[in-house]
Formats: sequence, C-alpha cells, structure tokens
Amino acid sequence: MNKQLRTVVERAYRKINEAQTAIEDIQKHIVCSGFDDNPPAITHTKDDELILEWSGAEMPIERAIEYMEEYGYITPYDF
Repeated sequence: MNKQLRTVVERAYRKINEAQTAIEDIQKHIVCSGFDDNPPAITHTKDDELILEWSGAEMPIERAIEYMEEYGYITPYDF
C-alpha cells in the first residue's frame, strides 16, 4: 500500500510541476507597461481559475488575453 501511495504522490508532484511550467510559459507572453519593477503575476484561484494579480487587484486571464489582443500590453490602469 505504501508503494502505491508513493507512486500517486510522485505523479501529483509531476503534474504540479507541469502546471507551474505552463503558467510560467503564459507569463512569458504577457507584456506589461508602466509597472516599474512590480509586474503582475499569474496565479490560480482556489477554483483553479487563472488570474493576473497586482497590488491586491485581480484580473481574469480572459480579460488579460483581450487586452493583449487589442492593445498588445497591459497597464496598471487596466486593473
């Protein structure tokens, strides 16, 4: 039983790492302007929704995509 538990825990760690890598890939495609040295970070909510988070404000990833498609970047005023 312990070997099976270890196997599923290791699988979960691999999946977490895979998800974190995917989030880092998204971050590379988000262009920010006007944030100085404090750009927004991509995170996920307890409901597993992706959001941009900056200075206590949140932006759903879908809105970030829309800003990127329309303007090519995100500013602090978008939050």
